[in-house]
Amino acid sequence: MISVVMPAKNAARFLQEALDSIDAQGDYALEILVVDDHSSDETASIAASHPRTRVLKLESGSGPSAARNLGIREAKGELIAFLDADDLWTPNKLKLQTGRMRSQPDLEMVTGRAQTFCRSGAKLPQTKFENDEQDAPLLLFGGALLKKSLVDRVGPIDETLRFGEDSDFFFRILETEARCLLLRDRVLRYRIHGGNMTTGVDLGRVSLPPVLLRRAKRLREMGQNKGRQWSEIDEFHEPRISVIVPAFNEEKRLVRAVESILSQSLKPHEVIVVDDGSTDKTAAIAQAFGKPVRLIQQPNQGACVAKNTGLDQATGNQLAFLDADDVWKPGKLESQWKVLTSSPFPDLVFGQIEQYVDETNRFIRKQPGMSVVCLLATKSAFDLVGKFRTDLATGELIDWLARAQDLGLRSTIIEDVVAERRQRPDSMMGTNPENTRAYLRAIKDSLDRRRQ
Repeated sequence: MISVVMPAKNAARFLQEALDSIDAQGDYALEILVVDDHSSDETASIAASHPRTRVLKLESGSGPSAARNLGIREAKGELIAFLDADDLWTPNKLKLQTGRMRSQPDLEMVTGRAQTFCRSGAKLPQTKFENDEQDAPLLLFGGALLKKSLVDRVGPIDETLRFGEDSDFFFRILETEARCLLLRDRVLRYRIHGGNMTTGVDLGRVSLPPVLLRRAKRLREMGQNKGRQWSEIDEFHEPRISVIVPAFNEEKRLVRAVESILSQSLKPHEVIVVDDGSTDKTAAIAQAFGKPVRLIQQPNQGACVAKNTGLDQATGNQLAFLDADDVWKPGKLESQWKVLTSSPFPDLVFGQIEQYVDETNRFIRKQPGMSVVCLLATKSAFDLVGKFRTDLATGELIDWLARAQDLGLRSTIIEDVVAERRQRPDSMMGTNPENTRAYLRAIKDSLDRRRQ
């Protein structure tokens, strides 16, 4: 269960909208702890009318730090999230963060970016962060999802700090050995309305010096000159690429495919070979590679189900695919990684592909590779869009890309040739030309969604 801690003081005009943004996350087991800090408006009654809310009242002390600490003490969930009563979660916050924790169970905190927006009459601050982006990284409570065990280990939020208590709290987390992850995705909408506590305050003068001095003292006591930085927990600080290889009776071709992955100039984090009920030596060949190749076996259910099985098992922050009868060019991952981690930060990066006749090795053509074997994607893209449809014989990528486009995901195609594809008479398209109808079905379904 997730416990959402929400400090609130005279927040009646914003509270319902904040609660709605939690409800919009979907069907999650959660409780909402609204901590009323001696409000004189209808904050408590609005909170009490919500079916998943418990209203707590501060008996002594005041301020958001004391309110959050009370909420943490009363929380029943294994996970803790925060939301100030005047801010909003983006619709997919919990989907992105719980998805990453599910795929990487050792993560103790997943946080993300914040987007500022203003109420009528307010003015956005002229603040930019790393890479010149107007997206704040870690330093807001509302962006984080944490294991309660980590919160208990780090200790309470410092109630003596009027400003910068969030920075101090997250600095203390970075000073532990906890595995943390900072997503590129926006998970919080931070409202500027003229009544914020920080309105008109020079945070650089009021907040940061005491917080930084405390951090420096702690690091000295730990025998460190420099602690972990925010950039070190960014999901793109270093590549963590999971490669998924669906395979069915591919004993003749699997070695070449896997070797083209392992010989990449940018090494993958893991290679997941999903043996789709093969009756030949496919599984034994995959197993013989050892790390980082991992074998998963399933009854024969088709390539789409095999890819989805790989998605369920992947532990990377980025995803790539290779059919067992195709091969990658040596610089495939490196060239795509450079684009994926550069502004304007696409979600999907494709490349060029070379088509060959498998029997004769005759070159057919080079073309833009809108193919799964030419893709490097963020993990968040698949968390948002979902898995491949299994009711389509072919065309599952066309359907998936249409759904990605509907959600506003960004894609690009680089000029580098990243893969070779082999055309064979026993391929799905060769053995059953009727499968081409699946492409038309995928396109029609996309058009139907847009009409709706």
